[in-house]
Amino acid sequence: MSAPHVAGGHEITVRRGQFWVPGERVRTEHGTVQRAPLFVQWEAPPGDTAIEPMGPAFARFPGLGTLTWGLTSAAITCDPPARDPAEVTGRRIPAPAGKPVAVVTGGASAFAGFAPQVVEFLAGAGAHARPLHLPDFGITGNGHGLIFEANSDETVKPVIDWILATLSTRGRTS
Repeated sequence: MSAPHVAGGHEITVRRGQFWVPGERVRTEHGTVQRAPLFVQWEAPPGDTAIEPMGPAFARFPGLGTLTWGLTSAAITCDPPARDPAEVTGRRIPAPAGKPVAVVTGGASAFAGFAPQVVEFLAGAGAHARPLHLPDFGITGNGHGLIFEANSDETVKPVIDWILATLSTRGRTS
């Protein structure tokens, strides 16, 4: 699959799993897509794509832990500041606030059931969050491991379309 042509150094974060933890930052320059590990939320990109994120907010996962701070187990910055995880809900979270966020799920994924709650939590934090449920695009049968499935090239098309449309809307494509 060829990389989308997006002009001039714009970035969007593509992550799988927990928010605000290691993911990949996709940076476009001169029509190519370069990937680099993203270990912290440094200089926030203009948008975020969450592929099958963990949730719902504050969930407990036996053997893995708890999403203590909403969609992550690590403390996050809130505005106004939260001293305790119980204070996070309904507060602005600067990292996603004001940015478009797509929450991508496969139709056969256990994660699809709580994706609306993830979108709601992000919207409550100030993000322009929306679901991208693959069956809504005619792509069916996918579970949680979208990137590992035989039709992974097909499953990424709605994501790329969303990225391009989002950047275009914000005046960032050629």
